[in-house]
Amino acid sequence: MTRNHFLGTLSAIALVGSLAPAVHAQTFAAPYAWTTTLTAGSGTIDIDAATSGSWNSGTPWIRYYGALSFIPDTSGSYTLAATGANLNGGTDTTYLLYSGVFDPLSPATGFLSLNDDFGGDVLSNITASLTSGNTYTLVSSTYNQGDTGTIDNQISGPVGANIALAGGASAPEPGSIALLGLVALPAIGLIRRRKSA
Repeated sequence: MTRNHFLGTLSAIALVGSLAPAVHAQTFAAPYAWTTTLTAGSGTIDIDAATSGSWNSGTPWIRYYGALSFIPDTSGSYTLAATGANLNGGTDTTYLLYSGVFDPLSPATGFLSLNDDFGGDVLSNITASLTSGNTYTLVSSTYNQGDTGTIDNQISGPVGANIALAGGASAPEPGSIALLGLVALPAIGLIRRRKSA
């Protein structure tokens, strides 16, 4: 095998890899449920800064948070609800909804809505009209400073709606792996032959 033939084979591998579908977002039927785990190592959000000072009159309100960015495939009314919480300070949660991807260094950017207590309960709940194809981020946080533990979350939407997780990756398509293997395995064999010669 000549050097040029070997380089051509490697180029073919790279071309097939670039043509194969890469990583795609995970998509789930609504309602979609997940658990946010907050620890002392979790990121923090200044909830007062997110609300441009309307939450705590300009005094920082720093809390641990978890964020999930998602894209609905159907426009309509969605409910984002804390269905339970097991926090060291109780079950008091706080939700913030954003348009786009949440940036903790700029917590007011894209801010849409906040809910602390809903319907006489300390669990959070936001109902919002969301647009198909747009990215939104739900920030799950706590009311009490220093709270750690878990928050159970759920997104419900119109009948038949799906939620694609934005920014999250899943495994490559199985067909992509098989196609790449058809090209990569012969190339590996050629490399081994070249070393043996």
